[in-house]
Amino acid sequence: MRNIFFAALALCCLCGPAAAQRPQLKSGDAEDDSTDVFFRHLQLSEVVVTGVTGQTKQKHASAPITLVNARDMRTAPALNPVDMVAHLPGMAQVTTGNGISKPIIRGLGYNRVVVMNDGVRQEGQQWGDEHGLEVDGHSIYSAEVMKGPASLMYGSDAMAGVLILHDAPLPAEGEMRGEAAAEYQTNSGLYGYTLNLASNKSGFVWDARYSERAAHAYKNRYDGYVPGSQFHERNGRLKLGLSKGWGHSHLIGSLYHQRPGIVEGERDPLSGELECDGNVKTYGRALPFQQVNHYKAVWDNSLNLPKGWLKAIVGYQQNRRQEFEEATDECELDFKLHTLTYDIRYLTQEFSGFKLSAGAGGMFQQSLNLGEEMLIPEYKLFDIGLFATGSKTWDNVSLNAGLRYDHRHLDFHQRNFQTVTGSMGAVWNISPQWNLRLNAARGYRAPNMSELGSDGVHEGTLRYEVGNAGLKAEHSMQADLGADFTSRYFSFQVALFANRIDNYIFAA
Repeated sequence: MRNIFFAALALCCLCGPAAAQRPQLKSGDAEDDSTDVFFRHLQLSEVVVTGVTGQTKQKHASAPITLVNARDMRTAPALNPVDMVAHLPGMAQVTTGNGISKPIIRGLGYNRVVVMNDGVRQEGQQWGDEHGLEVDGHSIYSAEVMKGPASLMYGSDAMAGVLILHDAPLPAEGEMRGEAAAEYQTNSGLYGYTLNLASNKSGFVWDARYSERAAHAYKNRYDGYVPGSQFHERNGRLKLGLSKGWGHSHLIGSLYHQRPGIVEGERDPLSGELECDGNVKTYGRALPFQQVNHYKAVWDNSLNLPKGWLKAIVGYQQNRRQEFEEATDECELDFKLHTLTYDIRYLTQEFSGFKLSAGAGGMFQQSLNLGEEMLIPEYKLFDIGLFATGSKTWDNVSLNAGLRYDHRHLDFHQRNFQTVTGSMGAVWNISPQWNLRLNAARGYRAPNMSELGSDGVHEGTLRYEVGNAGLKAEHSMQADLGADFTSRYFSFQVALFANRIDNYIFAA
């Protein structure tokens, strides 16, 4: 069991005549409008967020949600997508190299944080210290961070929160958009570029992107250059589909290839300096290293009905992670993970201040070991969840609540995990500038295969891991209290939370 308490404070200012001339953001404007994105960040009470059942104005959302707009994403110096949001209050990251970072929300990370990309949860062996996100940073337009248990909407693993990554909005009818961008960073000699072309003609939409990034070892003031921290990645993404008056149907395919080094941290016993074999400024292979390939296909559908919307999204991902320790073409560790995710939900239009939604979602997963060594056993996993949510809005008060039932089956020792989670909250719009929020939520996380059945040396972490097949699922109860103030020139937020976790799983 662990008890965690944290307070977060954020301040954003904008002054001068240019600020006064900016257009007012109108109620109901969506995140992909052309209204100035920086001014949108200041108008916390009017921004539309999508990390809930549907689209909700942030002034009506009781759960703590932080938005990162397109300008902030573009101007943040970053080596990977997590770098773009790690500076936010309540956020941090664990990194073991230039291209490897994992999001931390309120002190919790790994399988306690769900990352959503292209509308589906990103699955790629996220239990490992040296396993980063298989997402092209150039393709990310904006982001949302949901802090606190979000198991109601996303099931197991969303106990700490959710990081939602959005791609750029599609062009307007009859438009074609192109983009070319490049970057360079001095510390690690990182260079990168991206090419993008998108079009919308008579409702037929397409969006194509290619990106590449590479860096040699980075340098710090304690060790100089750190061997094994170089990486090279290539990415491709294509979206095709229809956007009509009846709704939309989009097919998204992406290919992600990364070759990161492994930082082992071995030091000379006499000098204490990091040992290095070869050129630390190389952009090529340097043993040991990983080779990661991530393939994803997503079918995203939305149907406009007379009194609501029916949404269905299916995704398939294949993640293959190989570790090479010797100067041969044979890898020591070779994980191959297949993941099929599904989500279907019905959302009603607002009637007399009420909004309701209900649906089902889950995934099927199979992990294979194809290498000479084995760290975790092969396994199959089946997951399903049923949920229902509702909200009621008056003039200056909004209430929302929901329940979810989850069942997960793991063929390792035939383990089954099931639970009921929920959330309840309220928002009081004291004035057009002030909002007061209160929320309570119950979260849940089933232990992953690494925690249950690992047995071997985990390269990059310098430890031998042995799992515990009898672990129970974690459960948490978190309460949030927050207030925010927005004006034409600055915004201010303060948030307090208390989180209690039962059956907390940790390395001993």
